[in-house]
Amino acid sequence: SGWAEIEETVDSGAYDTVMPPEMAPGISLMSTPESRGGMEYEVDNGEGLPNLGEKRCIMMTENSQTPKRVVFQIADVHKALLSVSRVADLGYECTLGKLGGKLTDVVTGDVIPLHRRNNLYVMRAWVRQDQGFGRPA
Repeated sequence: SGWAEIEETVDSGAYDTVMPPEMAPGISLMSTPESRGGMEYEVDNGEGLPNLGEKRCIMMTENSQTPKRVVFQIADVHKALLSVSRVADLGYECTLGKLGGKLTDVVTGDVIPLHRRNNLYVMRAWVRQDQGFGRPA
């Protein structure tokens, strides 16, 4: 109980892994130095979207053996975006192909499937509040 299903679009151009503020409403929005300092993300048309803070989650994915602690930055985006560079920094290799793809943990060998839908690669996941992270904003 307490888990919310989300879908993240794999994005090699995303600076951070982000989600819209209304996604996973049961997870507290936390203020950060970036959100307080006016950090913005540049979108395709050159406009800036303010970083509104972060949501600190426990996440399970397809084929997960153990839950993982994940931090989503929050901005007024249309859907959740999974930053390929951020998952690479966490020790995952991303492979994309004609029928789908995968994230492979280079240490454990665990594989998270990526689904190709409407010419996008997406990852299914379930998140809940990470109680070990501190207080909301």
